[in-house]
Amino acid sequence: MSDKKFYMGFWNYTPTGALDEAQAARDWKDLGMNLAMSSAFARGDDKARLLKQLDEAHRNGIKVIVCDERLCWKNLENGEQKYIDDVESATADFGGHPAFFAFSVGDEPSRKELENAITAARIVNRRSKAFLNFLPMADQPFVSDYRLKDKYHYEDVLADAAARAELSELSYDNYTQCNIHNRSYGLDQYFDNLRIYRNAALRCGIDFWTTLLSVGHWYYRTPTEDDIRWQLSTAAAHGAKGILWFFIYTREQVEDNYRNAPFDCFYQKTRMFEYLSRQNKIFMKYYADRFASATLKNVYHYNTAYGGFPVYKDGDIEGLSFRSKYGNNYIISEFTSKQGDFLAVVNNMQGENDSDNAHGIWKGKPFSAWLAPGQLCILENQEQ
Repeated sequence: MSDKKFYMGFWNYTPTGALDEAQAARDWKDLGMNLAMSSAFARGDDKARLLKQLDEAHRNGIKVIVCDERLCWKNLENGEQKYIDDVESATADFGGHPAFFAFSVGDEPSRKELENAITAARIVNRRSKAFLNFLPMADQPFVSDYRLKDKYHYEDVLADAAARAELSELSYDNYTQCNIHNRSYGLDQYFDNLRIYRNAALRCGIDFWTTLLSVGHWYYRTPTEDDIRWQLSTAAAHGAKGILWFFIYTREQVEDNYRNAPFDCFYQKTRMFEYLSRQNKIFMKYYADRFASATLKNVYHYNTAYGGFPVYKDGDIEGLSFRSKYGNNYIISEFTSKQGDFLAVVNNMQGENDSDNAHGIWKGKPFSAWLAPGQLCILENQEQ
């Protein structure tokens, strides 16, 4: 069996010392996480508290992206040598811990910030490991800000940035899949980003990760449990090897209309904790290892296609005829693997009543599966 790991993690904006470290790590494990972002470590914070957080994470089998403000790309404004000194200091403080995964160097660089973000990541990578999260591709004014020929030119920007930054993962966030308004447009943007990030990562020979939504805010609805399942399944079916959830801890101050994160602003668990815990653990128990060790070959959308993916026609995948009992949309992904080739079939509907039966024949063998909204099933190639 491959030792490649599918990573499940989350964004964390709590200040160092705000969490009970032992309880927090147990909560992370109960949420099905094997990766965490640490609390935010600022200059002058108690290093022992963050080290304790790393200790407890390690005790629970969880790796940690360390969020040390000293390593944010914005600190390059103080001079490159000062930044290098901070990287070496942070590496000495936290980089040797067994729970350490990477240092965050920042989130969502604009065009004006991109060069500093690349430089910061490269400096960190030559001494430790950097994690950098990018903006999702979008329409205007994003195209103008990045001075793109069109939005799809962003793929070239990403591939170039990942290569020069020497990144091990290409990560981004996108939440339009939970649009309250303009839902079809939001789905197009969601799948567009899955496609161009996979393409850019392939060009660099690295994995891509995506950040999914676990808190309602702005014009994004509060996800249902079906939405959580749908996001997990669709991301994996399009080749993602890591998922981060935005976010699990509501910030302490009242901020816009953020609501119903897994923990509220009083650090009490909400119903979202239950939804996220159950769906993450189902995915990690039954599917994660299979996807982690597999290579995505082709993706098709059945009935309605989004994000530039082709509509599936019988025969596009050798030996596969596919039908939906109630005419639902589906994703059909073809994977190769040393453990055996397989198809991932996902009910690509988000409504609570969109349960459906997917059926057909693959390689001469009939199949039939009742799938809830966003539920996936794996069809193994029995001819191997």
